[in-house]
Amino acid sequence: MTSSNAHHVDPRAIADSWLRQFGTSLTPGNDLSLHFAPECYWRDLLSFTGDLRTFSGTQVAEELARRQPEVKATAFRLAEGRTEPRVVERNGVTSVEAIFEFDVLAGSGIGVVRLVD
Repeated sequence: MTSSNAHHVDPRAIADSWLRQFGTSLTPGNDLSLHFAPECYWRDLLSFTGDLRTFSGTQVAEELARRQPEVKATAFRLAEGRTEPRVVERNGVTSVEAIFEFDVLAGSGIGVVRLVD
């Protein structure tokens, strides 16, 4: 997403669509890498690893797919009562930023996603 077209997007619709597609893809045999940019990061605070871990690049999709059968993350959705999805610029990169929630066997989780073109 370039800055010029950043004002013509619906951040809520973009984030909601990505969360639905990502949640649906968390089943065995699906390629999760389609949901992540080549340079991406997933910082996990307990939800998937039971620890504080950071994964990057192709490792993100691999680790999430490997851990999903035990964690059983479901119901990825925009977080109610939080900052609405919005267009932001972080480190010179324009993205849609959204706060989301999801369920796991041990409870629930919350996260922030930054979606780029």
